Amino acid sequence: MTIHEHSRLLAGFFFIKGILQAVGWIFAGGFFGGEWMLAIFAAFFMITGWKIQNDSSDAKLLGIVASALCIGSFPIGTVLGVYGLWFFLMRSKKEF
Repeated sequence: MTIHEHSRLLAGFFFIKGILQAVGWIFAGGFFGGEWMLAIFAAFFMITGWKIQNDSSDAKLLGIVASALCIGSFPIGTVLGVYGLWFFLMRSKKEF
């Protein structure tokens, strides 16, 4: 896979994670006393996926932070976090 294919894949995974957390926030009560941290993390993951997809200048930093936050969500989040950290930390700034 090329670097651009990896980045598109990660962008999609982060966007899907954000959507799933938004759905979890709705089921937790949403606007009527739900867990607001779920909504904040959902927005963060969706913004990260969008920035990675558009090759934004701060996409690498947001990707590293989002990957580190995913590691605690066993098992799927752990795989996404390790894959994201591998991708973002093993690439130089010129490659990304």
